[in-house]
Amino acid sequence: MKQQETHFVIGYGSLMSDYSRRVFTGIDAVAIPVQVHDWQRRWMTNCDVENFTSVGAVPSVGSYLNGVLLPMPSLTEALQKREARYRFTQLQRSQLSFYAAQTPIAEQQPTNDMEKHTILASSSASFWICESLVIGDVSQNYPLLQSYIDTCLIGCLEHQGDISSCTFAKEFITSTLQWPKVAGKGYWLDDRAVPQYPRAAKLSRSDMQKIDDLLRSCNLLQYRSRAV
Repeated sequence: MKQQETHFVIGYGSLMSDYSRRVFTGIDAVAIPVQVHDWQRRWMTNCDVENFTSVGAVPSVGSYLNGVLLPMPSLTEALQKREARYRFTQLQRSQLSFYAAQTPIAEQQPTNDMEKHTILASSSASFWICESLVIGDVSQNYPLLQSYIDTCLIGCLEHQGDISSCTFAKEFITSTLQWPKVAGKGYWLDDRAVPQYPRAAKLSRSDMQKIDDLLRSCNLLQYRSRAV
């Protein structure tokens, strides 16, 4: 019997949010936190339709980003439409590591989570990351949106187990380059009252406070402009 092919897509931005990927893209998958080596995440993808800048990723030897593995039977049309400003680039297994061991997936020994390791060890598994095609700078025309940042970080905060959720979220912040460190210029807009990001996650006041505390701890919150 032919082994069923399994695709694993790396969610490293808004796809990290269960709500965002499930409601807006139909991805109902159990996410597995990982690190991706020799790739770098930056604020670099200018979105023409929504007029904001999202995170993107490019190859970079010696760099890494954190994200989640999302298993799916195929790269669906809805996913490809959502990621239209990116191309799906295949990864090597040696570029991925779990938090439990911090060693490449291909070198890890089976643990109690046999199902996870069986799938990842399968010869029919393919691993994909969305590589940025539309690269530009954060600006007043393409600012950061707090609703997008919230969607990314609430996705980080959903994860428990091998790494604490706050540590995972802080790692997202610190491993992402090109935060706009210019105050009062409208490069980072607080749009929580009326979210402009079309696939925004739903957050409680407690969630917002936790995210603000994380951004403040990384000396970034002072660069956000007041609500628009």
